[in-house]
Amino acid sequence: QYANGCGRFDILPVALFYYLYAPDVIEWPTTEEGKPSFKLEELNRVNQWVQGRAHEAMTDVEATVALAKHLRLNRPMWKYLMGYFDKHEDQRRIIGLMSQSAPYQGVGIMVSLRYGYKQRYQLPVMHIGAHHLYKNQSVFLRLDKPIELTEAALEKLVVKKKAGEPGFVLPYIDKYVSKLPGDTLKIVEENLKVLQSADVQALMQHCRHLTFESPANVDLDAGLYNQGFLSQDEINWCEQFHLAQSKARGELLEQVSPGALREQALRYLWRYMPEQIPLSMQTAALELNIQSKKYALA
Repeated sequence: QYANGCGRFDILPVALFYYLYAPDVIEWPTTEEGKPSFKLEELNRVNQWVQGRAHEAMTDVEATVALAKHLRLNRPMWKYLMGYFDKHEDQRRIIGLMSQSAPYQGVGIMVSLRYGYKQRYQLPVMHIGAHHLYKNQSVFLRLDKPIELTEAALEKLVVKKKAGEPGFVLPYIDKYVSKLPGDTLKIVEENLKVLQSADVQALMQHCRHLTFESPANVDLDAGLYNQGFLSQDEINWCEQFHLAQSKARGELLEQVSPGALREQALRYLWRYMPEQIPLSMQTAALELNIQSKKYALA
């Protein structure tokens, strides 16, 4: 996807940035509540780019191209935003926050649709370092809410960001700070005083080690990312299982240790070749199948 000068980026966060910092480039539709709409069909309607039904493949493609062409008319901003989709450039900009004058080292403004209209789609954040386990992620603390120096309180303010992906992190300078509400700016100042008044290294390290909590009782079919990678022995067993004849599959099932791999194999046979399940395992296979249907209906 990057050959011959090609690249990859998401046009939606780019459009949001133009709405905030260069709104004159196109017309922006609004909802009945007076909020901006970033739906492609609405952008196309008010700007009259393409004729055709919304959500038809070619209509949407042509409207997306038209949107990109109009945004690209502001070349300096377009070039700047494309840098956010380059992992190295994105990381360089985040690290550059540390060179800001005191007390704003590491402070930036993260722009993302997920923060909503009331927040003007942006939040003040502080970069506290790279995540210790997810190597492609940076960890930030939200500064728009009063900070309490406890692990439980700080965990609620943690924001993780993957390199080369939205949201966009801007430097904490007047050009961008002026877009934040006045009460938010006061909270930022108070939070910086709190963070500078205590030794928070241990708390910051705790935040950088936070991982996603796995939901309880995840069904085996839905737990792909909870199980980890197969060992080489398990991979070899899977290859033997798929290449084996019907009788040999039953023997392989009896040889493998009870656990996720055996359950997956039993479900596979129950769904596609139930006659190959050994008699000693048919009751277990039935229970697993009933369990998977229960989670599917939940």
